[in-house]
Amino acid sequence: RSFGSICASDHCSGLAMAPEGALAEGEQELGTQVLCHGLVWALLLGSVNLALSRAAKGRPKGWLARRVSGGFFNMPAHMYVVASCGQTFIQPALWSLAFFGRDSGAAWWFGAQAQWAVGEFLAHSFGYFMQDALVHMAENSPLVLLHHVASAFAAWLL
Repeated sequence: RSFGSICASDHCSGLAMAPEGALAEGEQELGTQVLCHGLVWALLLGSVNLALSRAAKGRPKGWLARRVSGGFFNMPAHMYVVASCGQTFIQPALWSLAFFGRDSGAAWWFGAQAQWAVGEFLAHSFGYFMQDALVHMAENSPLVLLHHVASAFAAWLL
């Protein structure tokens, strides 16, 4: 059996699933979309983060290598680029697509409607947290790593 058929079975009846009949033909179940697309996001964002990390190591006096002082985590600047771009451009765009494409007469928040943009927002979150935990494992504290793993898991289960 495929992963999608397992998730659609009674084994997952306690998880937040799309209502029966809510998915149009060819649409993925939300959890499957989050997991599959999230892994693609993780590869893409992780590749960018690795490239930024290499660039920072190649120019140790450059702005990417400089530690941000006075910030919450005091990390090197390159560690903020992917997160900042995602929170500034990708997530607002996906949230807007979901909000303006919703059925305004039905419950919407937290994936109540089967929408591609909601799944992609959660997939981006899943992918970001997983790749950041792996790529920046040495820089992140155990508490931040726990936060990343728990957030990715929550995005998948939503």
